[in-house]
Amino acid sequence: MALSRRVCVNDSNNFCFICGEYVFKEYRLNVKTFVNETYKNYFGHPLEMINKPWIPQKEEPEDFGTKNDSSDSDFEYDLGTPKPFNQDDLNDLIRDLGLSKSA
Repeated sequence: MALSRRVCVNDSNNFCFICGEYVFKEYRLNVKTFVNETYKNYFGHPLEMINKPWIPQKEEPEDFGTKNDSSDSDFEYDLGTPKPFNQDDLNDLIRDLGLSKSA
């Protein structure tokens, strides 16, 4: 006989996993508020997200658009249609990367 999975009908935020009882709405605690108050009482100062170098910071995604601030003055690129490799360029690339010609 296969066992059926039983799922609690109560929201996991409303159930106390310590005492195993349902917690009524008027007795619920906001976990964030509880942690902040406990931290302040224990350490003597409020919990703050201070910008320290060892704290992971949320970074904005970089814009990989076109930039024209190349330090190499003889570097040129064309944003138009892609240019396919000619055989000489392809041979140079294979040699520089150490690839075999048989593959």
